[in-house]
Amino acid sequence: MPARLLMTGMLLIWSAFAHSQTYLRPACDSACLPAFEAEQVDAILDCSAAFPAFDLSAATGCEDSPVVQTPSVELDYTSSTRYTVETAEGLGDDWALWLGGFEDMGLGASEYFHPTESGVNLEVFANGTARFSGVVANDENPNQQFMLDVFLQYGQDYDSWTSQGRLAKDELGTGAFPDWTYFEVVDTLSRLEGLGEFAGDMLYLDHMPFSRLFGFQLGDNGANNRNTNFGVSGWFWYRGTMGGNDVVGTGDINADLTEAQDLAVACPVVEGRERIEMAWSDCGHAILSHTVERHDMEAPMFIELPPLEAVDCTALPDTADLSEFVVSDDCGSPLSLEVLSDVVEGEPCDQMLTR
Repeated sequence: MPARLLMTGMLLIWSAFAHSQTYLRPACDSACLPAFEAEQVDAILDCSAAFPAFDLSAATGCEDSPVVQTPSVELDYTSSTRYTVETAEGLGDDWALWLGGFEDMGLGASEYFHPTESGVNLEVFANGTARFSGVVANDENPNQQFMLDVFLQYGQDYDSWTSQGRLAKDELGTGAFPDWTYFEVVDTLSRLEGLGEFAGDMLYLDHMPFSRLFGFQLGDNGANNRNTNFGVSGWFWYRGTMGGNDVVGTGDINADLTEAQDLAVACPVVEGRERIEMAWSDCGHAILSHTVERHDMEAPMFIELPPLEAVDCTALPDTADLSEFVVSDDCGSPLSLEVLSDVVEGEPCDQMLTR
């Protein structure tokens, strides 16, 4: 491929607090970089408090390049399942990420990308959202890399999906599509950020087809459209800058999903959500993220104890089961019963046990 010129006008910055990111498109004045008027802050609520509305922050660009898109997503990480993303092998060339036209346009050594040793994950969240994250490398030149930050939303079953006039994409003809889950891409917020020889490049992804006739589909026995392994597939439109030049094209993700890990928040967190928003203009973007969590801040209370028990003086009584206690917990957190101490007072066969 021809030599590539890295433009000094490119700027990609993550804040030290990992709550914001900015990217300046080549040839744009930094004064036109989109900016949020105020930072969002992480919030911790009592478990009885309602989640506040997800109100998007005001953002501005410049007169020649105003903010025209403000995509957002809310990830409910109260519970989730995290998968390892692997290349889906099938007939012909294999890939996890395919970027159509990349080689013909002189942008990459080939159109095919695979997860690097550091790995790519797909995490599916409790509210029907999902996120791809990790690094892929070109199969012909591993120094040509992208970091994936791709979001899916509106996860739904086959009946819900098709009730909107939409279809499954069953290229293997397995007929298993009624058991798959279907998603839409979060347009523009989903990105491929260049690394290695692609450092400074940025591609924004939109759902394809624009009509949403087909979706990203997740499931077993053909959902990845490459083999019958459990996996995921979907089609997208990419647009952005490579080597300082504007590029557009279509691409696919076709991947096996392995090593499923079920995750959940731990005490004191009862419920947690990450809220991510973007301000986008022709000159780049700004991203804010923050978390809102409901915490269990009060210990449970015993309302009623089991009755006193008289037993043979040669043995201690068994500990009553938790079901024999009346316990109140405002957050409805899982409870267990633990014996902290046994104190025995009095003469043998005339003793009181305090447990």
